[in-house]
Formats: sequence, structure tokens, C-alpha cells
Amino acid sequence: MRQTNKLLVIYNIGITLVCGFLVLTGFNRPNEDEITVKRINIVNEDGTPAIILANQERVPDPVLDGQSYKRAIKAGGIVLYDPQGNEHGGMAVMENENVAFNAMVLDYSTVDAIGMFSREDSTGYQAFLTVNDKGNGIGQGTNRLQLGTSNGTTALVINGTDGKPRVKLEVTDRNEVSFSVLDENGNTIKQLLK
Repeated sequence: MRQTNKLLVIYNIGITLVCGFLVLTGFNRPNEDEITVKRINIVNEDGTPAIILANQERVPDPVLDGQSYKRAIKAGGIVLYDPQGNEHGGMAVMENENVAFNAMVLDYSTVDAIGMFSREDSTGYQAFLTVNDKGNGIGQGTNRLQLGTSNGTTALVINGTDGKPRVKLEVTDRNEVSFSVLDENGNTIKQLLK
């Protein structure tokens, strides 16, 4: 009996110390200046995603018109959503042993609308802005304008409704300037500067 009482006293002291420690430290969390996580989901009041921040392994596949699709490139970053939970743009950062790629994109409901991209690999570098027309289906937009630089050559390219270049203003890495008007096959029909 005495042994049982002694164990109960030790047990009660132990529980009291643990509870006291939890009360004193558990409810007074200090303000944290930084957090480390693999994914953050910010959701609307109804639970649909609004913004997701994720690493390369945890970025979600795109949802367009309520349908999930396999992501073409797995990259970490930020995904933006409309109120129905469809992807509407974001920022992506990807790097592996072959290429470094970054993108910031705003979408129409089913296709990229405007984007800024940078890419660098062993063959060179590119940085460009694209503007697309909205197509009739998912992923079926038409690129209408590109402004960018590639390995020292800068160009503004305006495309026709078929997505093919029709006007091109270019300054090469040797400061050679050209301004061309092209036909639907990419042939020069008017060279304004050379």
C-alpha cells in the first residue's frame, strides 16, 4: 500500500510538472520572424484554393474549367486561382543540371494571357515577354507578341492571328538593325531597315 502511494505521489508530481511546463510555454509562443514549410495553401471562405506557395515536388497540377491536367513542367513557386478554384496564373522557378527557367504568368480562364520568362542553359540565355490571344479550347491560345533578348540579340515580333511572325524589329548582338514585314510562310515581303 505504501509503495502504491509513493508511486501516485511521484506520478502526480510528474504530471503537475509537465502540465505546468505546457501552460507556461505552450500558450506563450514568441513571435516568429520566419517559418519553414514545403507548401502553404491560402483558401477562400468556401475552401477553394486562392493562392498556393509550394516547392517543386509539392506544386499542384493545373485545374482549368474544373478539370485537373498534368503540369508540363514541375517547378516550385506560387499558383494563383480564380474564385472557382481554376488556375489563373502564377510564378514558377525551376532549375536542374541542364537548365534554369523562371516564369511569371497571368492567365485567361483556359490559357496563358501574358507572361514573362527567363531561361539559361549551356547554349545561352533568353528573357522575353509574351502576349497571347485567347483560343477556343483549353491551352489553345495564339501567341501574338514577343519582346525579348536571346544571346545578345533583342527583338520585337508581332504575330498574325495564326501565331506566325508578320512584323519583326531586331537589333543583333553586333548592333545590326532590321525591320521586316513577313508573309504567312515567314518570307520577307518588305525590308524597311537592314
